[in-house]
Amino acid sequence: MNQQEIEHRDRVLRSYFEGCDWDQNGEYELKRTLVLNSDRLLPDYPYVVENEWEVEPGRGHKGRGDLVFTDGAGRFAVVEVKCLNRTGCGGNKKAQQEKVRVRRHQVIKQALHYANIYAASKLEAGVIDDPNAVAAYVFTNEQDYPYFLFRESESLQITNVPIQSPSGYREPVAALHC
Repeated sequence: MNQQEIEHRDRVLRSYFEGCDWDQNGEYELKRTLVLNSDRLLPDYPYVVENEWEVEPGRGHKGRGDLVFTDGAGRFAVVEVKCLNRTGCGGNKKAQQEKVRVRRHQVIKQALHYANIYAASKLEAGVIDDPNAVAAYVFTNEQDYPYFLFRESESLQITNVPIQSPSGYREPVAALHC
């Protein structure tokens, strides 16, 4: 993907998200918020280049990643966006909290898995030469900005490497509990 294609994809996707404000789906609203505010929420990756990308091209039933951003210089951020339903899960409060914890665990695992697949496809295509050029992030309604996940393996360990928050202070990613 050359710079011209990156910029074209970014313009098209941002225009789509700017113009599509009628979808009241929680996950879509989070995606829209992230794309339209990515300059402060994900400042190291100024271009959005994928939306609802097929994890296995031509096999949508195998899964779809939410968003991919790039810095335009060979680094990518695979972002899984999920609205974690804190109400209406049924059962008592403890059961609801457990369901949200399990769902959070699943989205983290999914983000790591999709980032590994994306890295492998970019390595195979010769776009990158280091799999660590692809980072995994999770963005949910529980947080104000995306959390970086250490992608070296698909273990569910969350790095405690701090990332820059939009408010300007650094918060450890370990605050996102599984």
